[in-house]
Amino acid sequence: MKRNELRNLGLTPEQIDAVMTMNGNDVNREKAKSAAQTGNEVQRLRESCVTLLDLLESPEAVRGVLRCVSRLYSEQERRKARKEYPGGVLKTTTPQNDPRGMLE
Repeated sequence: MKRNELRNLGLTPEQIDAVMTMNGNDVNREKAKSAAQTGNEVQRLRESCVTLLDLLESPEAVRGVLRCVSRLYSEQERRKARKEYPGGVLKTTTPQNDPRGMLE
C-alpha cells in the first residue's frame, strides 16, 4: 500500500497514517505467523530426517522401509485401478470410445 494511492482517494494525512499503521500491523502479524509455521515445519522435517537415518542404519531396516513403501504404492495403484475401472472390467479403448481423445 502506498501513501500516494491513499492521497488520491482523498484521505487526510491523519487518515493515511492510521491506514498505514493498521496495514503495517496486519503485515507484521502475518509475517510472524508465517515464520512460526515455517519454523515448526523445519523442526518436523529435521526430526523426520533423524528418524529416517536411524531406520536406515541396518540392511533389515532398509528392507522394512522398502516393503512398507512398496505396500503403500501397491495399495494406491489398486485404489486408482478401482476408481478408473469400476466393476473390475478393463475396457479396450478405441478412437471411437476414447474419452480423452488421445487415440485420434
